[in-house]
Amino acid sequence: MGMNTLSFYNHWGFHAPWPDAVKFEGGAHDIARLYEISQNVGLWCSARPGPYINAGLNGGGHALWSTTGEYGTVRDNSTKWTVAWKLYTDKFDEITARYQASENGTVVMYQIENEFARQWKDANKKFPNEVQYQYGKYLPYFAARRNTFPVSPRYLQLQWR
Repeated sequence: MGMNTLSFYNHWGFHAPWPDAVKFEGGAHDIARLYEISQNVGLWCSARPGPYINAGLNGGGHALWSTTGEYGTVRDNSTKWTVAWKLYTDKFDEITARYQASENGTVVMYQIENEFARQWKDANKKFPNEVQYQYGKYLPYFAARRNTFPVSPRYLQLQWR
């Protein structure tokens, strides 16, 4: 058996330690470099930018400044909360779009949120981050839910290299 896909979480708080600023250049901040190295060694990538990535981190990977209450309730679809994470995801998605498989890149999957369904009784009505669906012309998105792994119809449109 072998490995052909690198799955990685990307930490919002690491790239946006304060509001109105994001850093994706230099050292460990450079996700484009991660994609380039993956492509050079023949690995696919599954990008998992969050904003929430997992319960084992302070704030689940959210930028800690976003959890003060100033931006409303975390992980809801309110305008205030969307404003908090959108600058980070816009930049992440701008970089990732250049590396998606449909552009002869290495990114084949994109996870929108993580550990999501337990927050609401009907997770289908509160599917996370509607704004992020506009990114990725053919890139399939997914959201990890308990006992399920829903993927987008875009998955069927991919032409594998």
